[in-house]
Amino acid sequence: MRFLFSLVCFLSVWFLVHGSEVSEVKSGIPYHALPHAESDEQEESEVTDVWVVKLKSEEMDVEQLADEHGYEVQKQMRVLDKTFLMKEKEGRRRGVFANLSTSAHVEWAEQQVNRKRYTRAFFSDPHFKDQWHVNDEERDLNVLKVWKSGYMGGGCQVAIVDDGLAHDNPDLSGYYNQEGSWDFNYGDSDPDADRSGDTHGTSAAGCAAANGNNGVCGVGTAPKASLAGIRLISKMASDNDEAEALSYEYNLNDVYSNSWGPSDDGRTMEGPGKVLTQHLLDAIEHGRSGKGTVYVWAGGNGREYKDNGNMDGYNNKPYTISIGAYGYDMKQAYYSEDCACLHAVAPSSGLTGPDIVTTYMHNAYGDSCRSNFGGTSAAAPMVSGVMCLLLGKYPDLTWREVQHVIVNSAQPIDEDGGSWRTNGAGRKFSHAYGFGRIDAAKMLEIAPDYHGMPELVFIDSGAVTVGKTTTATSFTPDETVVSTSIIVEHVSLYISVSGVSRGSLTVTLTSPSGMESRLVESSNDYHTGMAWTMSSNAHWGEDSKGPWKVTFGNPRGSTMTVTGYQLLIDGHYD
Repeated sequence: MRFLFSLVCFLSVWFLVHGSEVSEVKSGIPYHALPHAESDEQEESEVTDVWVVKLKSEEMDVEQLADEHGYEVQKQMRVLDKTFLMKEKEGRRRGVFANLSTSAHVEWAEQQVNRKRYTRAFFSDPHFKDQWHVNDEERDLNVLKVWKSGYMGGGCQVAIVDDGLAHDNPDLSGYYNQEGSWDFNYGDSDPDADRSGDTHGTSAAGCAAANGNNGVCGVGTAPKASLAGIRLISKMASDNDEAEALSYEYNLNDVYSNSWGPSDDGRTMEGPGKVLTQHLLDAIEHGRSGKGTVYVWAGGNGREYKDNGNMDGYNNKPYTISIGAYGYDMKQAYYSEDCACLHAVAPSSGLTGPDIVTTYMHNAYGDSCRSNFGGTSAAAPMVSGVMCLLLGKYPDLTWREVQHVIVNSAQPIDEDGGSWRTNGAGRKFSHAYGFGRIDAAKMLEIAPDYHGMPELVFIDSGAVTVGKTTTATSFTPDETVVSTSIIVEHVSLYISVSGVSRGSLTVTLTSPSGMESRLVESSNDYHTGMAWTMSSNAHWGEDSKGPWKVTFGNPRGSTMTVTGYQLLIDGHYD
């Protein structure tokens, strides 16, 4: 199996730390500290002849090294030091040339694999004209108050990362900006959706930034925001393609809206590779001229298949804003996935009531409009537009401060049926709704309170060895005791478990206050074992000090080996 040998070798040296008390607090971007989570192999994928190679020393002659192994150097990577994109020479024979990844001069080499990414929308018939998500005060995102105060997204640019953008659509063309736009599938500056099936990005764009007062279709949540199109998922793309797309012109594009990800089939566990991970970390540190790029992600449509948003390695990053969906009935949409990493929810399609009216490709009726958009694919770009309402008024907010504003302004809904719990900081959280419904007006009202947040610090447990094989239906290793107090923002947990079916595995993280994060839940996944990183927002605002407990559930009583885990808590001093 791909990477199996390297993963086994890595784990054999990684789990060396046996301590259970953590006291050191470090400053800076913490997420480099976590091990790289390996994605599943995907049936529908293409192994390419392109490699990303990191050298151990800058003194090595990279051209000579590549030539000796049958490669050509394509370019040096922008974000990763001593790292190069290489292509196998035509006719390269593996029996003649040594494997580049085994060279003593190479730290790591990752072959690029083109993978299919799936949109997160639902489709039926068009032409319904009621945009309840922006003009029904009982159900909407409370944007009308913001518009009436004079803020409509001007001064902010949202990039729709998708299958293309019909930027000549009369509801999108008014504020379309060619700068910040690119087609990474077909390699040119025009992201136009020129294939008949590539309609998804155009509809997502309308949710975020459809123009107002032009007599066409409807409006987006930020009708005067600048709009860019980044075409990425019209066909399969590699990790390097995704890295370049999601960092493209990051000093011009303020918000990247992503309504796509791995399959939501409840059996797929995939996420960014090493290249994209490093580009995302670079973007939150240097994008928007050092204030940090804002990434919004659709939380996933796999609830019917028992999928969980933490199995999507794009959606579950602490630096992406994970958005779920509720329907016209103000309840969790039947497809919207539970997740401890959810930030909030936004309106979308459901089993009852109208779906979402938004832009469409030029169709036989000539109206460039549809009334049947939905899924978390609609919810995420709506929120991306709201981010532009916020940044249009307060452009100096950092990516972290944007998250603080969301967390402290979201409004709980479905409080009788949403499985809400109050954490140790007195903050309500639900795995179905995150912190609740996005409230644009409240966000702009409280934003000044969260500008100038203390620096980000983190507590890293290091690799905690467990090494326990058991058939118990529930197993809790020794607690990790944190002896230092910080105010928690995100909590990330890496686990390594083998022998047990992922579908019957559960993992729960319990904080010192007793608040639980359900990180892995029973599913339809038949794969065995897991080496994966998950995250939670449920402990936001809590005190880090005290015992943290990880519980592994194994209801079928299968033989399960828990190799170990690593806990990473980030936040700030009080």
